[in-house]
Amino acid sequence: MKTRKLAEKVVAESIELYNSFRPHLSLNFYTPGDIHKNPQLLVAIGV
Repeated sequence: MKTRKLAEKVVAESIELYNSFRPHLSLNFYTPGDIHKNPQLLVAIGV
């Protein structure tokens, strides 16, 4: 990475992608963001 600022930007984008757009098999193909916004989904999927 050229700069610390660029590295921070790339890491933040990666975290956003992981939590908001990438469905997780262990969460019945919901994203962590979906679960965070609606914890009742955990009960519905039996986690």
